Amino acid sequence: GEELASEDISRFRDILTRSGSLDASRAAAREFLEKGCIALRSVDMPQEPRAFLLGVAEYMMSRDC
Repeated sequence: GEELASEDISRFRDILTRSGSLDASRAAAREFLEKGCIALRSVDMPQEPRAFLLGVAEYMMSRDC
């Protein structure tokens, strides 16, 4: 595939922001992450991998994409 120029990426992001799509996709991602965290807490598994996965989810929720 062809690489996108930074100005193309900026323009694309601006379109997503103005249309509300960026906020909608962030809200959907947050909802999926929250549901995943709830599911992880209810699964019988060792604490260490659970803590790691919850940490990844927390990181993903805190990112500014």
